[in-house]
Amino acid sequence: MRGLPPPSEKTLRFARWWLLGLSIAFWLWHRPWFVQDDVRLYYTAIEGLWGGSLPYRHQAFAYPPYELAWRLLPGFSGGLEGFCIRYGGEGFDFCLALK
Repeated sequence: MRGLPPPSEKTLRFARWWLLGLSIAFWLWHRPWFVQDDVRLYYTAIEGLWGGSLPYRHQAFAYPPYELAWRLLPGFSGGLEGFCIRYGGEGFDFCLALK
């Protein structure tokens, strides 16, 4: 912008600390160890599938059958937290492959 003096060092330092604090607050709000309900639903469906129950027959599953194929690989993780991490990684890899 024309005619405005450059910000002082004190203002820049305040802005950096404010952004750092905002970033930490955002990270804590979205706690990485928190598993969202939809991922919990996917894990329950896959866990039931490994246990012998069929979707749409023994348990409710609100997605088309081909969606289970995307959940099978993360289902080998052995736990909900591992499933969440692998499911996120699978989505990231898929998006990376598309680009």
